[in-house]
Amino acid sequence: MCGIFGAVVPAGLDDRSAKTLISHAQQRGRDSSGLIALQSRRYVVARGDEPIGKLLRRHPIASAPAFFGHSRLITNGTEDNQPVARDELLVLHNGIIVNHDELWEESDATRELEIDTEIIPALIHEEIDAGATLQDAAASVLRRARGIVACAVLAPASGKLVLFSNNGSLYTGEKNGGVVFSSEEYPLEAIGCSNIAQVRDPIVIDVPVDDQPINVQDYRSRTVDLVPSLGLTHHEESLLE
Repeated sequence: MCGIFGAVVPAGLDDRSAKTLISHAQQRGRDSSGLIALQSRRYVVARGDEPIGKLLRRHPIASAPAFFGHSRLITNGTEDNQPVARDELLVLHNGIIVNHDELWEESDATRELEIDTEIIPALIHEEIDAGATLQDAAASVLRRARGIVACAVLAPASGKLVLFSNNGSLYTGEKNGGVVFSSEEYPLEAIGCSNIAQVRDPIVIDVPVDDQPINVQDYRSRTVDLVPSLGLTHHEESLLE
């Protein structure tokens, strides 16, 4: 289980509202976290196997005109924290893609991580290379991926953010002349957003451009997975359908 959130508010989101968004995301998982924040015209990207509150003490987001985050229970891989950075895209994903192995077989791209989320930027990059828009590329992911997808994909070099979901576990609202999003509707109501809506089809939002290479800061202390791999005896395996 995990939560994603973010805000694109030119004047910055007030501290109380930002803390409300973050605290509700952290309730959905405290084992690892990620953060993207625009600071001095650069997107600072950090992630680690620690609660997002601790990550924010390392990288405060006060008054950032754009910030995005992720907080989750660990699922697989001690190093596969989010945001996933690939092909100059940054991806925050709430859910699980059950056919990611099949999608990798169909793709010409090379898999680098264990996490299922990595297939999202790989597919989007292929679609854009073939001439698709970011919005159409996200729609293609929704058509091809099986499982649960509630996602925010940031393309810093083109100044675009796309939000999309196949299960409705993603909401947007308006506040201070900008857009705020969250995995849950309640925190948007709590901070006084207007025009709250559930996200299904891809929505593209303009964000500040940063055409410099993406640099990710990783904070890792965990050396073993909290969720061990499943080991089965032949008899146990025969009972599975």
